[in-house]
Amino acid sequence: MNEPRCRLLFGIWALCIVVASCSAAATDETAVGETAILALGDSVLGWNAWSGESIPEVIGEILGRPVINAAAGGAHLSHPERAAAADGLDIRGQYFEGDWDWVVLDGGGNDLHDDCGCKECGEVLDDLVSADGRTGEIPEFVSGLIDGGTQVMLIGYYAVPSDAEFGFDRCVDEAAEHGRRLQAMAAGIDGVWFVSAGDVISPENTPAYASDLVHPSPAGSRLVGEYVAAAIENAEGEQP
Repeated sequence: MNEPRCRLLFGIWALCIVVASCSAAATDETAVGETAILALGDSVLGWNAWSGESIPEVIGEILGRPVINAAAGGAHLSHPERAAAADGLDIRGQYFEGDWDWVVLDGGGNDLHDDCGCKECGEVLDDLVSADGRTGEIPEFVSGLIDGGTQVMLIGYYAVPSDAEFGFDRCVDEAAEHGRRLQAMAAGIDGVWFVSAGDVISPENTPAYASDLVHPSPAGSRLVGEYVAAAIENAEGEQP
């Protein structure tokens, strides 16, 4: 988003860059064990981290596993040249080596908002992930993660109310198409799963949103975190 130093982010988008989305642990590359989870993405994953109530922290609490949240407000995925990688604004650059059992990943919202204004976004969508989910910068990045033995849980964006700040409601259709492509991608790659935050947060449930009606409230973070944790448990239960 192009409003006062703010950019669109995950699951529904927007966050002022002055907000620190990374938890204090995000830069602590200590040994975390084989069941650790690394979260990569934008401000939707980072929101509420200052109170210990971000989506990744809820996931870790429920699963009883250590989580490092490297998500950063304003982060891009397909067009990181417009972001400062040193500040964590290139989502792929947020990754660092570790014994990660899972990577929880969102992203693409800032690309759609900043690079095409959520209008005529076919090229940007294709750069992120093709309609069949087989090509694009997200499949390429994720393939590298699973080649290293890490499983990946993709999180799709939820819709925002029509009176959300920064005009992010105009991105709802593009976010839905982005999620559809991520779902197709996950269906075609072993070790990759997809969940949509829109399954548990919708504009009819205002308390799930922060005051900007864009990011999740602590209650919204818990809804999504619980949903993702359940998806991880289900995915592990399906494995031999």
